[in-house]
Amino acid sequence: MELKCLALPLDDGQVKKMERAAGLSCMPFPVSLKEIEKGMVAVVLRSSDKVQINEDKALESALRMNVPVVVLVGDKDRRGKEMEEEAQSAGVPPGCLLYVNNGKVVDGAGNIITDAVSQRGIGIKAVVAAARSAAEKELYPEPVLWSPGEPGEDNSIDYSLWEKGSNLEETRCLAADSAVQKTQRFDEPLGGLVKGAEHVVLVVRAKGGVGASTICASLAASMSDYGALHLEVGKEPGGYIYYGSSPESAAKRDYVFCDSLGQLAECKEEEKKIVIIDTGEGAPIGDVLSRASCVIMVTDTSVMAFERARSWVESGWPLHVLVVNRMLYGVGLSPEVYAGELGVKRVIGVIGGSEEEVALNSAQRENNPPVGISVEYDTSVSELSNAVCEILKI
Repeated sequence: MELKCLALPLDDGQVKKMERAAGLSCMPFPVSLKEIEKGMVAVVLRSSDKVQINEDKALESALRMNVPVVVLVGDKDRRGKEMEEEAQSAGVPPGCLLYVNNGKVVDGAGNIITDAVSQRGIGIKAVVAAARSAAEKELYPEPVLWSPGEPGEDNSIDYSLWEKGSNLEETRCLAADSAVQKTQRFDEPLGGLVKGAEHVVLVVRAKGGVGASTICASLAASMSDYGALHLEVGKEPGGYIYYGSSPESAAKRDYVFCDSLGQLAECKEEEKKIVIIDTGEGAPIGDVLSRASCVIMVTDTSVMAFERARSWVESGWPLHVLVVNRMLYGVGLSPEVYAGELGVKRVIGVIGGSEEEVALNSAQRENNPPVGISVEYDTSVSELSNAVCEILKI
């Protein structure tokens, strides 16, 4: 199969630059089914100081396209190893994993692709070479059914899509910083939002990139008649995108962000009957677990997520509902596997095909709650809402 197109998790402007440098057609993803063409290869980038990517979401979107997938792992640091494990769990072939080693770009099979950009970066030329090989050899991801465990304008310039030493993990979100108006410890009343609520629903994620904030926003919208509030806690906000263009504007609706240091974004001063706590990285889960009437874990169909869900259950932490998000029929670990292996009574699968992906991205662009996504998606959210109501006895 001849390489004809690269699909990249970038905006239109960035994709145009990549297209000129690559010398072949490029397009942003996620894409709809009708846009997927023969000869397309999806590329999962790694975040750097120049390009910010949600790697987990990008990999999930790429896998749904049913095309060969090239993953830029970069360095074998902590994040690189996580990306490598995610890709391997999804069945991405070694020849489609790209690393930087001694000034060279190499694949997971040890083959040298080309020189690294400035001795440390993975450029578009290396990506094109790996993608061409993946297309010609038809190196499609092979789903793992069992596992033993856990850019510029000049065409002559090779744009570095990832560079060793780039680190966004400690970078704070500027939108969050600008939205913070006052400071409180998380074990204090949070402006009365938690202490004044009749019910607290705690939502945890098995790992990053499973779409927990989207599930929280969907649940909050479904339970709006009960006066539900989406309270996101962590290092950086993400769920605000379904309510406004920034955490500050989102706080005018049924959303508020509190960072892991206890700083609370300004919000409407009104009590809520139900507070849905969306816990991100750095969130003090232990501080709120005792207050929660219902605990939900959001996971996906990957082996890594399954093992982390298993660890949660085996540790004896409470779990009332398990949501298997971004589910594709016949791919990965199904809700039935979760229910059977982990013994969780309420396991709900949420579909995650290309139709849902496109609809969710549209909701984010328009800052609208994720409702009316698809019949199957909305049915799953309704099932989750009913389960929560049953647990809360409302």
